Amino acid sequence: MIDTMIDTTNFNSISLSEASRLYGFSHGYLKILIHRGKLPAFKNGRNWFVVKEDINKYLESCPKKDAALKKDIISKS
Repeated sequence: MIDTMIDTTNFNSISLSEASRLYGFSHGYLKILIHRGKLPAFKNGRNWFVVKEDINKYLESCPKKDAALKKDIISKS
């Protein structure tokens, strides 16, 4: 089996672990969003990566009850 690695430096991508730390979501919750098709991501080897802009788009589309959380998270990124 050939395992092709993607050079992630050309993308504005971060690992799922880093996204979890930066945005305050658990790793598991981010994986649920990915598997439900709500957050685009790609796998490189055994690690998942997401693009920061895609996380921000997801936050913008969240229900209004999360408005304070969205404002706080987006201002940090």
